[in-house]
Amino acid sequence: VEVTFNEPMEPATIGSATFELRDSSNALVTASVTYQAASRKATLRPGIALTAGMTYTATVRGGPADPRVKDLAGNSLAASET
Repeated sequence: VEVTFNEPMEPATIGSATFELRDSSNALVTASVTYQAASRKATLRPGIALTAGMTYTATVRGGPADPRVKDLAGNSLAASET
């Protein structure tokens, strides 16, 4: 799963606590997250094989509560994006 931001983001705020994948029973799926500053792109790679036919939901955390993704000025996303 890839997310491209429209401005540079604070790399320290982009990780498995702020960009997550959940299965159809809302269980967290183990995954690694990387951020490429040059392209402003975050990539989530599941740590397990995903089950065919199962629905998964990826969420980037925003809003007022930590943990959340922030830009270089310290501003967080207004709300979580799914």
